[in-house]
Amino acid sequence: MARAGAAVSVATGQIFLRGAAMGPLIQTLGQHLVAWSRTEACLEDFEENDSAYFSTANSLQKARLTLLLPGANGVIALLDSSSFWFDRELAQQLSAELQCDACWFALSGDSLSLDMIEWQSGTTLQTIQSPASVSPPMMPFYQDVEQLAFERLLEFGVLPEYIFLRLNHLEPISPQEMPDSETPFLFQLVRGSENFDLYASPYRIRLPDPPPSGMLGFPDRRLEDNRIASDHLQLSGEPEEERLDRLYAALLSRAERYRMIGWRETSYRVQAGIGRTGMLKALQQLQVERGDVMLRFVD
Repeated sequence: MARAGAAVSVATGQIFLRGAAMGPLIQTLGQHLVAWSRTEACLEDFEENDSAYFSTANSLQKARLTLLLPGANGVIALLDSSSFWFDRELAQQLSAELQCDACWFALSGDSLSLDMIEWQSGTTLQTIQSPASVSPPMMPFYQDVEQLAFERLLEFGVLPEYIFLRLNHLEPISPQEMPDSETPFLFQLVRGSENFDLYASPYRIRLPDPPPSGMLGFPDRRLEDNRIASDHLQLSGEPEEERLDRLYAALLSRAERYRMIGWRETSYRVQAGIGRTGMLKALQQLQVERGDVMLRFVD
């Protein structure tokens, strides 16, 4: 019997820098982290049980971890222990101060939403917002935002194995195992006796394997065959025909991709939202009419 799995959609954010040298970047990012550690916002976040930045998941004590991960093509990834995504202002500030290109994004797979901004020397070059804002009760045009983000980041020059990567996907290794390349660099911000202390050092890790060419990779989603992927949908709007077709196409695109990494079927639970009941029934009817075996919609 096929077993149900955990939610599979992506909910994360990253910063990528193109054309920045590691030395100046290490110095500049360290200065930003020290400045942030002296703010009330940092202290308040540290004292929260459900902190946005501080965690014990990747260290022995509660800490904010920020990793610089160089890429073979000159694009550096910034990974952070934040529970969701970086502040976009940091990306713009680094772009301006280091006179480099930067790309920031925040992706929520269960609401099919993506915000992405690119800067050149601090000046905005491109902004992507999907879905575009509409007036209620109109339903927006939903897209497969995971694939959209993946393709745009490839165009920016990001290595495929760095896209949607998180700190808990990485495995520390001994110096002897580290390949001959620029070493990643780790910042650790921890609470000291009076203030926050920032520690910085090279960090040797085992890099993830690249996904098959042209395929969106999921570092922690490759499981055994014939499992059922389950996920939530946080959507809104009345299911007008053309917009419903676009939504269904996006969900089917994701289901086909999940099937390639071992998930036999994708089951979506439609959450509360404007037009929720009508949307659930419309999606269920569409699935029956088309006879797709990879999708299910439940209440």
